[in-house]
Amino acid sequence: MFTNLKKIVGASAIAAGAAAALFGATGTAQAAVLTSYTNNGLGTIVTVTDTANPAGQVEVCTYSSHAQGNPFLLPYFATVTLTGTTPSNLQIFGIQTGTKYTVDIFCPNSGTKKHFSQVF
Repeated sequence: MFTNLKKIVGASAIAAGAAAALFGATGTAQAAVLTSYTNNGLGTIVTVTDTANPAGQVEVCTYSSHAQGNPFLLPYFATVTLTGTTPSNLQIFGIQTGTKYTVDIFCPNSGTKKHFSQVF
């Protein structure tokens, strides 16, 4: 009886570990797109990096942001060209208003994407 119970517990632990490894691998693709924001006299500069893009590979990523809860602010759409894992900048013109935006970035070469909120 105890031997069978030990086998079941051991098999369950292995299955749980395999599931964690599988979900961990899928989460890694989501984290491959990195962003940082800095302000300048013209608005905001977004630095985008795709850590999953192969070295030397040119990739055109899409960037979109939509104001949350404010229908009068227009959405922003742009593309940013990346080469390998080298970061590239995107200038967003405008005055910061403290508005929260939903941001989506998609990089097709590596299939990576990022969805988050940012205040401008």
